[in-house]
Amino acid sequence: CSSLVDLNSVKTIATGDDVSYEQLLDASAVADEINLSHEQTHQLTQLHIAKQQISYRLGVYDTLEAVGVNARAAAESAVAACASQSRGSRCYICQYTGEEQPGLVRGCRCRQDFGFAHINCHAVHARLAMRVNDLPANDVFARFHHCTLCSSPFRGGFALAMAWEYWQLFESKPRSDRHRCGALLHLGFTLLITGDKEARPILKEARLVLGAHFPGSPDDVTCRLLQMQEFKKSGSIDYDMCRARLNRELSVRNTHWEYEWNKFWQRTLVYHLTPLDQEASFSAPPFPKFY
Repeated sequence: CSSLVDLNSVKTIATGDDVSYEQLLDASAVADEINLSHEQTHQLTQLHIAKQQISYRLGVYDTLEAVGVNARAAAESAVAACASQSRGSRCYICQYTGEEQPGLVRGCRCRQDFGFAHINCHAVHARLAMRVNDLPANDVFARFHHCTLCSSPFRGGFALAMAWEYWQLFESKPRSDRHRCGALLHLGFTLLITGDKEARPILKEARLVLGAHFPGSPDDVTCRLLQMQEFKKSGSIDYDMCRARLNRELSVRNTHWEYEWNKFWQRTLVYHLTPLDQEASFSAPPFPKFY
């Protein structure tokens, strides 16, 4: 009877949305101590599934910890790369020069002395923008990934640093929180663009959460498109299954999602694929039919 009670507790934590890292560790320890007889086949199966879920979620936490280390290193590299360009410039947010407050960086398409700022200033600026009620809904989080001066997405190490700041803002929210899902997807996309090896597990987690709680949303479709591109590059057998499933879901609302694809391409992807010394083209590739 005690083993069954412990099993129910472990299952609850393994599938819970508002569960901390420490709770998962405790549940993992409890699961290892549960003793079930071979006759309890159904319970053994449930215990095995719960252990796999807990192991996966602990792995996500470990991956995010590694991403945090990479993001801090990327921020330092971005500052070092801009050191010669930012000499004599001022942060356009706090108005301190690089000599008065070191750490100026620019990760957008601004030119000359425009666009330099401290990463902390950008993060505070973006957080304050969230409290302004008269901002359009699409612009509430835009300052975490777009420059307010030239309107281009952030790039390189600076983009990863700001994506990490965006994620930390909602990291403590429940797993099913809408804004947390969006921040996780943006972090995974930024990792994919910068070529970080941690992109795949982060996008997988975003896909699982979005598919479970927000199926068919623009973020869900975008996440699956990114995953399918990865599957196609690697020759994974999951590509055909994802293609058929997504095609069935989009067959009725094809026009709507074609609009979402064009918006996604124009506002984000095209800038990352265009060299800084060239103008960005807004001609999106055809919406993938995946037939």
